[in-house]
Amino acid sequence: MLPWVVLGIVLAIGLLISVLHTSITYYLDKEDHVILATIILIGGLLYLCLYLYLWAVVFSHYLDVRDEEERGRYRKAPYRR
Repeated sequence: MLPWVVLGIVLAIGLLISVLHTSITYYLDKEDHVILATIILIGGLLYLCLYLYLWAVVFSHYLDVRDEEERGRYRKAPYRR
């Protein structure tokens, strides 16, 4: 499961680079694409925030599963059943 968690954060970094590159390219274009570049930038950053939130949820679940496997089945505290 750990490779998928690492892949998720690498994809988030790639998404950030892609959104920034696309919006900067539209801002520097000779034609007037300022509105489109702003929409891409805002939409991409909102999508990145949602993606990072969902990644944090998956990473938290991964930590729970890892802790559960380290303790074993019968070493659980009785109040955590």
